[in-house]
Parts: sequence; C-alpha cells; structure tokens
Amino acid sequence: MDGPLGFGTGNNTTNSSFTVQYLDADNQYLLQQPGWSTIPDPLDPSKEILYYNNEGVGDLIYQNSQASDTYVSFDGGNEKGTYYLGAGYLDNDGLILGSGFKRYSGKFSGSYNIRENLSVNSDILYSHSNLDRSPLGSDNTVFRRFAGQPPTSRTYNNNPDGTFSNVLNPGTNFGFGNPLYYQDKFIRNNLEQRLSASVGLNWKILNNLGLDLRANHFMIDNHNSAFNKAFLNGGTLITTRSASASLARTLRNQFTGMLNYSKAVGDHTFDALIGAEYYNDNYYTFSGATKDSPTDLIYTLNAGSEANGVPSSFETENAIVSAFGQLNYGYRGKYLLGFTFRRDGSSKLGNNKYGFFPGISLGWNVHDEDFFSGSGLSNTFSKIKPRLSYGVNGNLESVGGDYSVFGSYGSQGIYGGQTGYANTGLPTLDLRWERSTTLNFGLDVSVLDDRLSLIADYYIRDVEDKIANLTLPYWTGFSSIRTNNGTLRNKGLELQLNYEAFRTEDLSWYLTGTFTHYKNYVIKLPENDNELNRQGGVQIYNSNGELEWVGGLQEGQRVGNDLIVTYIQDYIYANEAEVAEHEGRVDVLLPNNTKRYPGDVAWVDVNGDNTINSFDRQVIGRSTPDVYGGFSSNLQYKNFGFYVKTDFVFGHLIYNHIRGKGLGQTQGNLNQDAIVLDSWTPENTETDVPRFVFVDAQKNIFRGNEGTVNSRFWEKGNYLALREITLSYDLSGIILQDQVKRLNFYLTGSNVAYFKSYSGYTPEEGGYQAGEFPLPRTLTFGLNLTF
Repeated sequence: MDGPLGFGTGNNTTNSSFTVQYLDADNQYLLQQPGWSTIPDPLDPSKEILYYNNEGVGDLIYQNSQASDTYVSFDGGNEKGTYYLGAGYLDNDGLILGSGFKRYSGKFSGSYNIRENLSVNSDILYSHSNLDRSPLGSDNTVFRRFAGQPPTSRTYNNNPDGTFSNVLNPGTNFGFGNPLYYQDKFIRNNLEQRLSASVGLNWKILNNLGLDLRANHFMIDNHNSAFNKAFLNGGTLITTRSASASLARTLRNQFTGMLNYSKAVGDHTFDALIGAEYYNDNYYTFSGATKDSPTDLIYTLNAGSEANGVPSSFETENAIVSAFGQLNYGYRGKYLLGFTFRRDGSSKLGNNKYGFFPGISLGWNVHDEDFFSGSGLSNTFSKIKPRLSYGVNGNLESVGGDYSVFGSYGSQGIYGGQTGYANTGLPTLDLRWERSTTLNFGLDVSVLDDRLSLIADYYIRDVEDKIANLTLPYWTGFSSIRTNNGTLRNKGLELQLNYEAFRTEDLSWYLTGTFTHYKNYVIKLPENDNELNRQGGVQIYNSNGELEWVGGLQEGQRVGNDLIVTYIQDYIYANEAEVAEHEGRVDVLLPNNTKRYPGDVAWVDVNGDNTINSFDRQVIGRSTPDVYGGFSSNLQYKNFGFYVKTDFVFGHLIYNHIRGKGLGQTQGNLNQDAIVLDSWTPENTETDVPRFVFVDAQKNIFRGNEGTVNSRFWEKGNYLALREITLSYDLSGIILQDQVKRLNFYLTGSNVAYFKSYSGYTPEEGGYQAGEFPLPRTLTFGLNLTF
C-alpha cells in the first residue's frame, strides 16, 4: 500500500490586490470597524491611504492545496500462475480554484502456465478522472489575469455602511475582471475515462526459440460540458445563458508478433529477433450547443430555446504496418555488434507510404582484454568501453491530420439554402517520411573499483526531409503547403558522472551529475533563389552599417528560429537639452515620427543615419538554452535515507510580457510592476525607466502592438532549481517482522527553491512568457506498507 499526502503552495504568487482609498472626513469612520487600517502614501507621504485588509483576489484564487494519493495492491501465485490487483484514489485540490483533480484507478494483471512451455498473460488498467477547468481558459490564463489585477480591484461589493458584502464584484469586464466572479458564473465539467487492456501468449517452441504474441487495446473517452449563467460584462448584463457539450473518443489497437532466437557456439553468442506489428488509431468527436435558457439552474442543452451554432462531428483514422528485426552478436563478452531494422508503412502518406530505418552498433569491453589485465591500466581503470552507433528513425509528427496529404475541402457558408464548399488544403501526395540519422560516439569509463564512472556521448543527428510548412504567395489562395524542407543537423554532448563516496554496511552515498549541450544547424534547403536559400529571417544593420539577414533558416548557419532581435535602449532623455541633441531624428513607430519628450527612450541608432527603424534592431541572444544539467545526492545511513535532486539551465533569455504589459498600460487599468516608482519624472531624471505614458503612446515599452522587440523585457533565464528533497525511514525488519514485509515513511519537498535572475515566476518556460502558471511548491508525506 502506498499513501502519499501532499500539500502545495505557490512559488512567489503574491499580488497586492486590495481595495484602497485616501483617508478623508467622509470615510474616517471606517477606522472604528474591524479590518480597516492606514499607511502613508509612498508617492505623497502627506496623504494617508485607507485600506481594508481583506482577502484579496489572489488570496482567494490561490490556496494552500492538499493532495492525497492512496494505492492498495494485492499479489500472489503459485507454479501455475500469478495475479496482481491494485486500486488507487488521487485527490488534488489544485493550487488555484478551478484546477482540482480527482482520479479513481484500478489495475489487474495475471499470468497462467497452460503447459510447461506455453503461458498466457494479461493486463487491464482503468481510470476515471474528474478535472476541474477554469472558465477563463487554461491555468496560465487565470494566473495572467490575476497578475494584471490593479491594486484597487474589489473582490466583493460594498454594503451600505462601506464594509464588504459576500457578493462578488465582477470587476472591469470579462477580459480583466474578477476571476472569482466568473468562476462562480461559468460552470465547467470534465470527465475522462481511460481503459488499457492487453493479452499475450508466450510459446517456448525450442530451448532457444520462442514466439511472443500480444494484442493491446487502448481507449480514451472525454466528456466536456459548459454552462454560462447570466453575468455582468462591464455594466452590461449578459443573459444568453449558453450551454455546450462535447464527446471525444480515441480507440487504439496494436497487434505484435515476435520470434526470438538465442544461441551460443563456443565463445560466440547470437541473439536474434524478427517481428511484425499493426497499429490503428481512430478518433471521433461530437459537439453541440444551445442558448437562451430561462434559468441559471439547468446546465444541460435541453434548457436552451435554440441552437447556438451548428452541431459538429467528425471521425479520423490512421494505421501503421511494420516489420522489424534485431541481431546481436558477442565474442567472449568483449566485442559486441548489433543490427536493427524497421520498415514502417503509414496511411498518413500518399505515394511514399513506406520507410526503411536501419541501425548498427559496436561496443568493445577493453577491460576484458588479456593485455589490459596485464598492464598498469587495470590498477586505475575497472572499466573502459568505447561505443559507436549509427541509426535511422522515422517521424511523421509534423504531417498534420490523418488525411492532410490528400488535400481538404471545407464548408464556406450557406447561400440560398445550400452549403458551399471550397478547397482549403493543397494535396501533397509526394511527401516523404522525415528521417533522423544519428551517429553516436560513446565512452564508458570506471575507476576506483567502479566507484567513479563516466558515461559520455557525442552525437551528430541529421534530420533529413524535414517536414515543415512552406509559405506560399498570397495570390495562390493558400497560406502554406506542407513539404519536405531540407536537412537540419543537431550536434550535442551528453555527460553523466557517478560517484560512490561511501560504500559500507551502514553507510552509502551516491552522487550523480549530468550535463547536456547541443546546437542546431541548417545543412540543406530547397532552392529558392535567395542567398543561402534563406527562409524567413529579418534584415538588420551589422557593425559596419550594412544590411544583413539574421534568423530564420540559412544554409550553413545555426537555426535562427530562436534568435532574439530587438531594439536596444541607449538611455532616457533626461531633459529638453538631450532631446534637442537628436533634433530631426525620425522614429518610424512614433505617432509623430520626430516628436519626443524628456523621459522618452533614446534607442540605439546602429548605422548613425538619425532614423530609428526595424533595421536598427540587434541580436541579443536566443530563447533556447545552451546548457542543461543537474545534480543528485542519495545518502543512506542504516534505515535513514536522504535524497536531494537539483537541475539547472543556462544560456537563454525569457521575455517577461506581464512586466511590460503593466508598464505599457495597453488596457489602461492593469496592475503595475514596482519598477514604475522609478519612472522618469522632472524630479527623477537619473533613471533607466521611461516616463509613464498612458497606453504606451510614445512606444517606449512595446515598440508596436505588444511585441517582443524591446530589450528591456528580455531577461536571463538561467536558474538552479532545488527540485526535490526526500527524507525517509525504513522500519522493515525492525517491527512486526512476521506480519509486515516492508514499512517505509517518507517526507518529500518538490520545487523547493529557485536561484534565478529572472523576475518572473517560472524560469522553466523559456522564450515568450505572458504570465505562465508557476510550478507549485509541494510537501508530501508518504507511507509504503507491504504485507
């Protein structure tokens, strides 16, 4: 029996969402009532701010959640067969309201020996889940809206005496209102059922020849429903009362047959496998909606007086047939040689359904050689094993839908009672398998009687016939077409270092470190008359003031899709004199191209032509990390265990959109970052924060429509995370020895702490961040009990 109990808290989710007003003669009576206090206004200490220290929106949306995960299992058997039966229950409140999760699960597995050389086995796994869903969309959306709540937002409406009632205030509007209000008005239900079943037969035909047959069935059934009560959007009462429901079903079947053969002839060993497989995936969905229900009390479609849109259903299916094989050869355990192959055929492709994907591997256990044991090397090294492998894999993830390559048609409206159809997708019948060929050089080394070991791999992976969308001219009537778009190369280094610091009867301590570094390059692209067959990218001035293309895809260069190209803030115009120094300077993004004021940003003019345009942007980094890694420590002393795991990432930038959105005030009513207090004012001219301008009229923040081309909001994403700490105690063999086989208690903290420079919440989410939901800090108490 396993029974962890966890508690979750937010990682730095504090937001000062409270109701404030200046203290005056009309409201000072509130100080006589519980909960009201005053503080000096930080911008004008001569004024007092009156505030009610109630639970703000953030305090009510976020909760110190509790989760429990209980699993009970039974197993047994005899010489004729075995069985396993397990049942589980998971209940997680969720860190924010509307993110709870409940799951019931059960598992059965068993085997039966029909004859000495013939047996059958089966597995059945079922789960039933209820997932709360926020009416505002994803968890990220809820968090983003909360982070943008102005500090004067009200959680509840006022009573006549000025105190707060228990009636939720809707806020500004649906887009930037009170999430708690809409959580109450919008009902969302989500049910998911999963069933996985398999049955297998194992026949030992001869001592060294066996046949394995297996059939697998997998089903996912989703039922989602939604209902919107009457609600206020701004000052307008919306009484549409719409309801919707959808059903989605996924069925997957897989049938596999394999023949296994093994043979030893003197110092030679052979292991061979050959097999065939059939895989089928079917997806069906149905959805419908109604509106104008007369009441908030009935959530189902039948309460609506008319349909809301057109009911929809569709079904897709794809299949893959495969043949595969493997041959492993060894000589005295020193020389290892392996061959593999797969031939896959997919219904997703047209004229090139089949692909062949071979592989070969070599290994040499140098430490088993006679010359090794007779040399001084054996005094230092306990293992030296160089490895070399080459393999090809196929990939169709980027093909799109099950029928995309055959073209598509879609309805284009109704005219005269007849539905019109048009070609909405071009056929690409000659599309080929995307092939990933990997050449890997590896080395395994151990010293100090295997207490210190290194596993190193350097690989070169070429993705040939890369499947991607190619942009088409507008006059074709299509935005893009899917094609095999050249060859990309990925080169990387992976290292793992293991160290056994102590190895005694009572004490053991294992340390592990990992390091990964890789880069992507463009090897070949289709001919398109551009220099280096460039696809995408932007033009900017280089250090010589000449235009060059950066980003996108260009032959012989690194993949540039993650390249960050932005305007660079030089300084803030402190006064009119500094503005006058740039008399006549043109900024193409300003409402008045030449009009700027003290407190505005002076942008870097790369080529010195006194014009700021898109060519003056510069490359400041990438959104993809250069280095990934981690450290772990596992210390065992008698019955105590102490485990620590960390991970780190370096070398990338993250765009903090939430910070910019507050400073830019593009909606005019968003919460501000505290940095706004250092904005330029006539009294605060020595600052790098531009003056506050409503809706970013001078383009000091976004340089466009909430774009990502201001270097100020690109921050270093480097972090070191203390990912897990576990303290455990094992009572096995100490108490109740006859009745209890194992009794283990543990306490685990997850996402414990971050060491980072990024001012946002979630450094794991690289690139563009618009308020992603942070990983919760959790504390888990667990018990493993085996009878």
